[in-house]
Amino acid sequence: MLNLLKKQFPGAYDWYCRSARARHGMQRKSAIEAILADPRPPGPIEEEHVVEGLMARPLPTPKPYDYDDLSLWLRASRRIARLAELGVLTANPWRILEICGGDGMVSALLAGLDHQVVMVDQSDWRHARAQDVQFVECDVDAGLPFRDCEFDLVVSYNAFEHVKQPEAVLAEMRRVSRPGGKLLLDFGPLYASPFGLHAWNLPLPWPQFLLSHALLARAIRGRSLSDLGTPQDGLQPTNGWALARFRELWARSGCIIEHLAEDEDHRFLELVTEFPTAFRGRGLTFEDLVKNSVEIVLTRPASQ
Repeated sequence: MLNLLKKQFPGAYDWYCRSARARHGMQRKSAIEAILADPRPPGPIEEEHVVEGLMARPLPTPKPYDYDDLSLWLRASRRIARLAELGVLTANPWRILEICGGDGMVSALLAGLDHQVVMVDQSDWRHARAQDVQFVECDVDAGLPFRDCEFDLVVSYNAFEHVKQPEAVLAEMRRVSRPGGKLLLDFGPLYASPFGLHAWNLPLPWPQFLLSHALLARAIRGRSLSDLGTPQDGLQPTNGWALARFRELWARSGCIIEHLAEDEDHRFLELVTEFPTAFRGRGLTFEDLVKNSVEIVLTRPASQ
């Protein structure tokens, strides 16, 4: 019947397929929401052999960023192209601050476009091509060492899920931006998303929920860890904020939301229904599990 429909009425067949996928998606979402609403305490996996079996599956897990010269340049150039697409970068020279700039290549390319750029981070590990960018070492959670209204644009990439006090850091970003100035935050993966633990060398989605604390600690200790292009003794700390907290922060930031995009990842939801006890009783929502990253542009009101 379906083959006949596909041959003679391809438009109707496409509609049927879209409708079937939508129904399946809604059914899966309802089942997962029921699991998440279960108030009983979580029951994560305790058995080593179960975890070994999971990690042996061909799951499409991400790899850490590459830090060779070409990868650094490509990543930075794409971010700057995105700034232009979002309308927050102009040909006029601006004073720009990059928060937690890391390798410094975004700042270096912005400086190459004749913008006056300053970058801050808690340690200086800039690439050789970014050594001419003005650098200030500081802990952003403790405040920014700049005057009020000093910058036209403040940007931050893949850092806001790590800062200890997102509300205080955003308030500082707003303070140092001029009235009418722009703030851009692009960060993820969020903590409750499949790879929100930032355990890049552990080929398993949601290890923070699936594994018991003891089993997770053993799994991490048993693997070499690397991040930011270098070996690490442990995982980068994350603030553990849920999506709702970030949304509330944007709403009360005192800024105008010019653009907000929340990327989603639905690839691993079968693990929730396969191991429901690991996800219950945590106060999670369906959106927490699938919302992977955030891109937001805020404008400080001109009157403030």
